[in-house]
Amino acid sequence: MHPTGHEVEQLLAVRAVLAAEAARLAAQHAGEDEVRRLRRLCADGEAATAAGDVDGMVAASTTLHECVTELSGNPALLDFVGQVDLRVSAHYPAITRQRGAQAWQEHHALVDAIERKDPESAARIMRDHVDHTRAAYLQTHQPTPTPSRTRPAPVPARRRRTLPRP
Repeated sequence: MHPTGHEVEQLLAVRAVLAAEAARLAAQHAGEDEVRRLRRLCADGEAATAAGDVDGMVAASTTLHECVTELSGNPALLDFVGQVDLRVSAHYPAITRQRGAQAWQEHHALVDAIERKDPESAARIMRDHVDHTRAAYLQTHQPTPTPSRTRPAPVPARRRRTLPRP
């Protein structure tokens, strides 16, 4: 079952928090080899963008985000991010097409922060990146409001009767 527009918006908000933490931890753990791999993924994504290859763009972006999350060294975080991505992945091609080169500039800034071992910048850049993705989604998809749950009217509190004392 695909999530509704409102659920996608909520999932992307959660993803921003999780991905920011993953980026923060990745900046603490990544070595030179991992940074080179992230740079190759950026190059792949930019090449796919230049060729208009949306599938290639999505694949490179997805792999880059997975790599950053793996570099966090936190398997639980990897699991949660994977669950969120699985639920919203059907929307990534449209969002990726819309974001295009701007997303790759953000990816480069993220990799730069990871390479500098700057966890706070990496977290901020990633959060902003996912927030921009969320905004792009909202521009093309008006979220469907979730039906409000009707609550029964509150029952007035009863006063306890006091019985006359004998």
